[in-house]
Amino acid sequence: MDSYRKNYEPLPDVDGLDGVRMDNGSEVLDYDAAVRHLAASSAFLAERSKRMAARIAQGSAKE
Repeated sequence: MDSYRKNYEPLPDVDGLDGVRMDNGSEVLDYDAAVRHLAASSAFLAERSKRMAARIAQGSAKE
């Protein structure tokens, strides 16, 4: 690690860009909304998986 710190040089293309953030110009992310969306998606997929498993079990029972 010492050799890395000793030999470290900033990349030339970032000179003078202190404080500039790299982003695509989109608004600030609402992490709470993202968490709610992921929870809802997860619940939906879990329920769908249960329905599919039940349907497969019914099909297997008929055969």
